Amino acid sequence: MSKSSWMVLGIVMLVFWQWLIPGIRVANDFPYPSQLNLLSNFNLPQTWSPEVNSGLGGSIVSVLWSWPLNLTFGIGAKLGLNFAILERLMVLLAIGLGWWGMSKLTSKLGTLIYLTNSFIILLIDGGQISLALAYGMLPVCIYFFKKQEILKFSVSALLLSIFDIRIVYFLVFLVSLDWLIFRRELKYIIKTGFITAVLLIGFHAYWLIPAIINKAVTLPVGYASATQVDFLSFANWKHALFFQQPHWYANIFGKIGNLHREFVIFPILAAAAIFLNRKSRETWYWALVLGIAIFLAKGNTWPFGDIYTWLFNNLPGFNLFRDPVKFYFLIALAYSVLIGKLKSFKVLVIASLIMVIFNWPVISNKMTGTFSVPRFEMEYQEINKIIENDSAWSRTLWIPKRYPMGPSDYIHPLSEAVDLGRLRPFTAGTVGKYETTNYLREASYSGQLLSLLGVKYLVYPAMDPLRNDMKIENQLYHATFSGQLANLPWIKSRHDFGSVTLFETEKSQDLFWIAENTLYVVGSDDIYNTGLDLSKNAVIFAEEIPGTQDNNYQVILNRKSELDYMMTTIPQSNFIFPAKKLNNSPNTSGWLASRSLGEGWWKRETTDFLWWRDFIQTKYGLDNQDFDYGGGWAISEGSNKLSLSVNKGMLYARVMSSSRSGEINIFQKDQKIGTINTLIKNPATKTIKLTGYKTNPDRYFDYSKAEFGWHKIGPVSDGLVTIVTLGDINVVNALAILPKDEMPKLPVDTKTVPIIQSAQVEYSRQSSTHYKLKVSGLKKPSMLVFSQSFDPLWKLNNQSPILVYGLLNGFWINNDGEYELNYEPQKYMWMQWIWNKMYN
Repeated sequence: MSKSSWMVLGIVMLVFWQWLIPGIRVANDFPYPSQLNLLSNFNLPQTWSPEVNSGLGGSIVSVLWSWPLNLTFGIGAKLGLNFAILERLMVLLAIGLGWWGMSKLTSKLGTLIYLTNSFIILLIDGGQISLALAYGMLPVCIYFFKKQEILKFSVSALLLSIFDIRIVYFLVFLVSLDWLIFRRELKYIIKTGFITAVLLIGFHAYWLIPAIINKAVTLPVGYASATQVDFLSFANWKHALFFQQPHWYANIFGKIGNLHREFVIFPILAAAAIFLNRKSRETWYWALVLGIAIFLAKGNTWPFGDIYTWLFNNLPGFNLFRDPVKFYFLIALAYSVLIGKLKSFKVLVIASLIMVIFNWPVISNKMTGTFSVPRFEMEYQEINKIIENDSAWSRTLWIPKRYPMGPSDYIHPLSEAVDLGRLRPFTAGTVGKYETTNYLREASYSGQLLSLLGVKYLVYPAMDPLRNDMKIENQLYHATFSGQLANLPWIKSRHDFGSVTLFETEKSQDLFWIAENTLYVVGSDDIYNTGLDLSKNAVIFAEEIPGTQDNNYQVILNRKSELDYMMTTIPQSNFIFPAKKLNNSPNTSGWLASRSLGEGWWKRETTDFLWWRDFIQTKYGLDNQDFDYGGGWAISEGSNKLSLSVNKGMLYARVMSSSRSGEINIFQKDQKIGTINTLIKNPATKTIKLTGYKTNPDRYFDYSKAEFGWHKIGPVSDGLVTIVTLGDINVVNALAILPKDEMPKLPVDTKTVPIIQSAQVEYSRQSSTHYKLKVSGLKKPSMLVFSQSFDPLWKLNNQSPILVYGLLNGFWINNDGEYELNYEPQKYMWMQWIWNKMYN
C-alpha cells in the first residue's frame, strides 16, 4: 500500500481502537442478546415477533427485508461464535465496504472523511449496525453503476436493500440525477432498472407476497404523521452545512450538541474543490447532491421547512424518512467525493490531523454507546442469569427504559415502562403528561395489568454517568422511586445488585389463560378503579372497537345510556369522524379554511389521549376517560362552525357534556334540525392524587367529570350539515347516519348463576407464528386470552380474535379439545409453504 493508504488506515484504526479490545459492545439500538435470541435467528422468516412492540409482540412483515442479515447472526451462533465476535465482524464489514467503495470513487482523503465523520461514528456508536452496513454499501453501488457493470450493480443494490431497504430510495435518487446530468444512454438505464427491479422484487417476494395479501406494508401507528417530522427534525441548516451530526458527541436522543464551528472546514474544503474543478460535470453533480441533501437533512426547520412536510405527506415513499438526519448519507457521500478531489499529500496530512481533532471524544473514550465499555456490566449479567435460568415463560419490565445489557427472547420478552405508558390502559393511569411511568405507583390496578401481561420481573437500572444528568435531585428522585416501587402491594421481593435493582412480582399470568367471565363494558376504562379482578374477568370495551357484542357477554353500562349501548352495535361504516377533516391547531389557514369548512376547530387523535386529558384538566378543570371509537376528537373553543358532508338518513351525534360546555346546534340548508345541551350544571367531581417525592407532599387535584354520549338529532338529506357551538369548550367525537333509522335489536343479557371456572390450558410453541393448545376442564363457554398484542390476523381454528383489556387477543371457546393458533400472513410465506409440504 502507498503511504497515503497507510496514513488513512492508521487514522481509522485510531478512531476505532475501542473495537480492537475484547468484550461486548452495546447501544440502545444494538442491545445485548441472549444466546437463545441469537440461535432463534437461524430460522425461516417469521412474520410475527414476540419481542417487538415492547415485548408484547407484533407483525414484522414490513421489515422482513432484513431477514438475511438476522439469519447471518443465527448461522454465526450455530457455528459457536459469540455476540462479541459477530458484532465485530459486522462493523468490520461496514468499514471494509466503505473503504473499497470510496477508494473507487475518490482519493484516500475522501475515503478518510467518509469513514471517520461524526455521522458514521454515531451510527455505529448508537448501534445502528444495519444502517452502517448500508452506509458502506452505497458507494459500492454507485461505483458499479458508473462502470456500467449491470449485474454487479444489481447484486450490490440487493445487498443494500437487505442492509436497509430505505437507502435504496437514495440510490434511486442518485441514479436518476446521474442520468439527467450525464445524459447516459436510455437503453442502459432501462436495462439496468429492469434487471435490478426483477432481482429485488424476486428476492424480497418472501415478505412482499404476505405483506400485499394481508395489507401489512404499513408504518407503525403515528409514524406516517407529519408531527413525527416536527419531533425528529433535530438538525438545523448549520448542522447540515457543517456536516456535524446534531447529537455529536454524547449521542443521547433529543439532546442536541453545541455547534462546533471548527466543522466549517468541510464546506470550505468542498467549496475549494468545486472552484478548482468547476469545469467538471462530475463536480457539479456532487455539488447538486450536496445542496439537496443539506436542505433536506434539516427537516422542517428554517428556512422553507414546509417543503419537507409537503414532501413527507405527498411524495410516495418519502414518509420513510420521518428522521431527516438520514439525509446525512448523501451529505457524507457528496462531501467525501468533492473534498477527495483535493489530491495533494499535504492536504491529506492536514485533513488527517483535523479528523483526529474532530474525533478526539472517540479517541479519548468519551462516547456512550458501542465505542465504550458497558457500565455496570457485571451487575447486569448477574440479573440476566437469574432471568435466563427461569424456564417458565414471563416478561421482564425495565423501568423506565431498557439498558442495552438487558437481553430479550421469546421465553422472556422484554418490556419498557416508557413504551407501556403509551398504551391506553397504562396511559389512563398516568397522572400528568411529564412523568409518563408514574402509572406504576398512581394506578391502583397497575399490578393487575402487569400480571395480565405476564410480568414477573422488574429491573430498575442504575443511573448511567455517561448518559444521565447526575444532579443531586435526579439521584434523589431515582432512589425515591425505587423505594416507592418496593412498597407496592404487588411486589414480592427486591434484590439489589450494586446500583441495579431486581424486583419480583407476586403473581403473573402465563402466555395463555382462560377468564371465568367476559364483561362487555359500555363506557370508559375507569372501571379498572373499582377493584375488579382482571384475571377472572376478560374486559371488552364496547366504545373502543364497536360491533363485538355476543349473547354470552355480561353487559355493564358504565355511566352510559341504552342509546350508547345500541350505538356500539352500529357498523363503523355508518360513522363520520369530524376530526379526520381537521388540523392539529385551530388556525384559519390550510385546506379546511380555504373551503370554509371548519375555522377555529382543531383536533386530537386517539394516540393523543394523554395530552388531551392533561389539556382539559389544566385548562378547564375537567376530566374524561371515554374512548373515541378510534376516530379522535373535534374540538371547538368558543363559538365556531364546522360543515360536513352527510348522506340521507337519521342523524346521531356523540358529543361531550361538561360544566364548561354549552350548546351545539346543527343546521342543514339554513334550517335547524337539532340542538344538544352540553352544559352540566352540577357535575360530579373526581379527585386525582399525585404522589410526592423529596420534601414535596402528596398533591390532590379535583376535577369536574365530563362525559361523552350519543344524541338523536333528526332526519337529514344528502348534502352539508353545519355544526355551531356555544360555550367555553365543545367536543364532537362522531356522527352516525342510519339510512332507515332502524336500531339493531339488542342482544339479550341473560342472567345466569355464576360458574366457577377451573379450566386448564396446555400449549406448545411450534414457532413464533404457530402454537398448539389443549383445553381441559371447561365448564362453560369462556374467553381464552393470548397475551400478545391484539392483531386480527391471528386465527384460532380460523376464528378471529376480540380485543380484550384494550391490549390482548381474546378467543371465544365453547368446548374442551385441541386447538391451533396461527398467524395468517405466515402461510403466504413461500419458504414456509415449501417447508410445510416437505415435512407435513
